[in-house]
Amino acid sequence: MNSFLPNYFAMVILRCVVVSILVSAQLVYAAEPSDTSITFTFAPPTETRYTETVHITRQKQATTGGMRTDELTSSSNISIQQTPVGWEVVVKPAEYGLKLNGRRVLDPFADLQSKVTITHHLDSKGQIINTDVDYAALMNLLSRELPPQELANVTPMIQQKAGELREKAAAEWKARVGEFIGRTARVGDVWEQDVSFADPVKGERSCRVRTEVSAVEACPAGSCVRITQTFYSSPADNSSLGAAIGTLTRLVDPSTMLIYEEKAEAAMEGEKETRVYEFLYRQ
Repeated sequence: MNSFLPNYFAMVILRCVVVSILVSAQLVYAAEPSDTSITFTFAPPTETRYTETVHITRQKQATTGGMRTDELTSSSNISIQQTPVGWEVVVKPAEYGLKLNGRRVLDPFADLQSKVTITHHLDSKGQIINTDVDYAALMNLLSRELPPQELANVTPMIQQKAGELREKAAAEWKARVGEFIGRTARVGDVWEQDVSFADPVKGERSCRVRTEVSAVEACPAGSCVRITQTFYSSPADNSSLGAAIGTLTRLVDPSTMLIYEEKAEAAMEGEKETRVYEFLYRQ
């Protein structure tokens, strides 16, 4: 499998974001009291539907010399509906394409993964109860391509990959939406979180996440909030911020938690990655 998505580099950044929601945040700067306090609430319009597209570019030194550039474009059709206990968010992949140094390539499992529907079951506040991956549909797709014995041989790996996909999808929802639900802040507020996590490649790792409510801006919803996050490697003595390894900016409507812009950039251990998200909402 091509290591483009998911990959070790993105995994470290994602774990910094995800684990940070599990620890207490320390407010390091509070804006002066004003009438502009903002409370983040998950309350999208009934039957919200939109397409989310992400363009990912990753550059790293090639083993043969020169730079290797991977480009991924992936889009999903997303629907949000209320249920008796809260909300249901259904993510159905629509398009997927991968290029290596400008040439289109095939990643068999990633291509298969891009056809699998993911469903988040949320409580009334928008926090995740559980996340489902349509494993049956995944196995059905494989059964059309593989003879029974080969299918049996790869089933354990597919089960593992499906579990990883479920964990990643739930973690991204929590980092992008769940972390903010119920929080009240003002423009200029900054908080930091120190996190540690088990990295299967390099053992125990740590990072610090600095989040700022940086501005109120016009957006298609009327008025949105600009969230800026910076990810730092934590120094050994934990006395100050280490080297910045990534930044993220997101424009979100705090009254619905619908996102209208998002861009993330990271650089670590010789690799650079940029992610740009686009959102097309339907009336």
